[in-house]
Amino acid sequence: MLPKGANPGGSRQRPPPPREVTVPTIYVQFRVLTVWKGVEEPLLWVRTNLDSRACGYDFTIGRSYLVYATESSGSLWTGVCGRTEAESHAKEDIDALGPPHRTYPDPGQPWR
Repeated sequence: MLPKGANPGGSRQRPPPPREVTVPTIYVQFRVLTVWKGVEEPLLWVRTNLDSRACGYDFTIGRSYLVYATESSGSLWTGVCGRTEAESHAKEDIDALGPPHRTYPDPGQPWR
């Protein structure tokens, strides 16, 4: 028995072209406090997919993060499939990174 859709005749059919899949994204603005390497600006926009199933990171306003971002198509990108983590869970990485390259003053209050 042949599986449904099998072609027993010997001629090969080309598979359909792949569909372009677009995943909604968001931009998150960060107030930068510490830089180990990379961009050196006190404010940055970082892009992530909106859905965590597509590696999107669900950032919380007012929380501090250690963000690993890569540049692609003119944007900085990050997500849960990388090492980005809330600062409270990133002690091991922060210790391994060593002294920062640059720091900015902490205004002491989260954005609203």
